[in-house]
Parts: sequence; structure tokens; C-alpha cells
Amino acid sequence: MTDLTQFRTRKFSDIASDLIREEILSGKLAPGDRINELALSDRLQISRSPLREALRDLNGEGLVRMVPGRGAFVASPDAEGVNHLGEVRLAIEMQVARLAAERIDDAGRDRLKSVMDQLENVLSNPARSYPHQIDFHHALGQLTQNPKLLQYSDEIERQLRVARLARGAAPDRAQEVLREHRAVFEAVVTGDPDAAAEQMRLHMIQSTRSIVAMIHAHTLD
Repeated sequence: MTDLTQFRTRKFSDIASDLIREEILSGKLAPGDRINELALSDRLQISRSPLREALRDLNGEGLVRMVPGRGAFVASPDAEGVNHLGEVRLAIEMQVARLAAERIDDAGRDRLKSVMDQLENVLSNPARSYPHQIDFHHALGQLTQNPKLLQYSDEIERQLRVARLARGAAPDRAQEVLREHRAVFEAVVTGDPDAAAEQMRLHMIQSTRSIVAMIHAHTLD
């Protein structure tokens, strides 16, 4: 394979990855749905090879599940899977909050305040507020100035979003989530690493419990 062919294949697989990822995170492709490779290939006007590469990448991100002999499916995390993700997320997000508080500057405070304001403005619709919650954690990750931490934080957020999409929003958590984000925000913007890490710890524990509770409630329906 020539270098040019490799470049083109990589580019096409990136395009496919971006499209499938967006359709999963928007709910257009629902958890458990089978991904129709032939239809996607026709739609994107690309061969099956870069499409399968894209699916392998998304499998690595935890958004797609590859089943031998059956194809690719949108991931649908169970309670055990969410607990496992929650444990990893707890460690990562506590460090994110700590470093964000240590490294924040005036421009960072302004960006974080803007995201926090957006979250408060849309809180009346919990389903609509979730992307802004992602923005909040992404903004914190940017403040760490550590691209690896930001990458891992974003990947786990995306996987947990799939779990939330499968179970629906939890309106009773909306005000709690706002209070938890506000506590993290205040600790970070005042430059208190210990308080930021502790408030994030409390938020992560409640977040994981909420998702697991939704999964159990959905199972009983």
C-alpha cells in the first residue's frame, strides 16, 4: 500500500468514525442497534475497509461492540460496566479537578464561568442540559493542560452518555447535578486543589449511583 493510499484510508476512516460517533451520541443510533455497514458504506461513498477500521476505533473507545459473525452494534453498558467505568472516571476526574484548580488563569476562569452559566440556563430540560455537562468536564480537562487526561476524560464521558441515552434522563437529579457542578466550579476558580478534588469525588460517586439506579429501574420495567 502506498503512503497516499494509507493517507486516504485513514482520512476516510476518520470521517466514518466522526459520523458514527455523532449519531451514537445524539441518540440517532440507539444502544443495542446493529450498525448497517453496507448502508453506511453507500451513504458515505467509501469502501468497507475504512468503515471497518472506523468501527474498530469506536470499539476501542467503548462506543461500539463487535460481535464475531454478527457485526457491529452500538454499546449498551450494563450496571457492572457502568460501575467499572465509574471507578476509572473517579480517579481521572479527581485529578482533572485538582490540576485545573492548580493551573487555572483568568482566561480559564472566564471560560469555565461561561460553561457554568450555560448549564444553569438550560437546566429546565435535563435532556438538553447533558451536553453542557459534558462541556463543563471538557473545559476542566482543558484547564489541566494535559492532553492525555483530557482524552481519557472525554472517552469515558462518551461511554457513559450512551448508558444515559439507553435509560433516559433523571429529572430528579437535575438540581443535585447543578449543585455538584457549582461546588466543583467554586473550588476550581478559587484555586483550591484539595477542595476541587473532594467535590469532584462526591459528584462522581453520585453520578455513577444515579446511572446504575436508572439501569436497575429500566430492567424492572
